[in-house]
Amino acid sequence: MSAPYHYAAVAGLLGSSSRSGMDYSYIFEALRKQWTMVRRPRFSVIGNGRFLIRVDSEEEICSVLSKRAWKVGSRTLVSSRWAPGQEMKITEEQTVLLWIRLPGLPVILWNEYSYQSMAKSINGVFVASDQSTTKREKLGFAMIQLEVPVMFYPRPSITLDLGEG
Repeated sequence: MSAPYHYAAVAGLLGSSSRSGMDYSYIFEALRKQWTMVRRPRFSVIGNGRFLIRVDSEEEICSVLSKRAWKVGSRTLVSSRWAPGQEMKITEEQTVLLWIRLPGLPVILWNEYSYQSMAKSINGVFVASDQSTTKREKLGFAMIQLEVPVMFYPRPSITLDLGEG
């Protein structure tokens, strides 16, 4: 691999693959602020919502790629290590971790079975609930983490089938 691109990744934001008027300067500045472990990140626009990220060391590229979901605004960054001739493609098999706030969910439904049912209804997997939800310390809303496909489209409501009783 050529030296200038040895520590490089291709990236894009979910839901922005065809945006021509994307504000890349905002994206790059937001990532620089989050990447405190990267001394000098450099960005190059590829087009179609994709860009190249270059850093100075293996440690830095690993730290950028190791986190499953960097956020820029409400969008999730998807990245992969760059290789010559590579084209970034988002596949249905790729997943991201999301924290979801559930206001108004009756406390009686604050259990793993309900969370798994919600996750399953959107082709996701229940991962965890936050400490306040688990201990039922703040009853205004439950907060759960789900692993969902990157092609996930959020819905404003989910209907649960609680069976009899």
